[in-house]
Amino acid sequence: MEQLPNQQEVTMKMSQEDLASLKDAIRKQKGGGGADDSSFVEGILEEVKLITWPNPLQALSDTVVVISIVLGSAVTLFFVNTILADLSKLLYKL
Repeated sequence: MEQLPNQQEVTMKMSQEDLASLKDAIRKQKGGGGADDSSFVEGILEEVKLITWPNPLQALSDTVVVISIVLGSAVTLFFVNTILADLSKLLYKL
């Protein structure tokens, strides 16, 4: 079983800016209790801005790949199921 790093090891790998922003976030979360809706929505909008959205051609390409994999898997499972069903019929006929 892999041993988890202790707090000192994790802290040493983080930059001072990352550590400070993490501490600020923890303080805000502990002190806030219940965040108001406007700050929640602002946080969501900030996160959405950080997303790297694919262009339409990349999205179409990824969609075609996913549909192809799903169809290929369905066909493969159909044939495996058919073969196993025929073998089962033969086995129980004996």
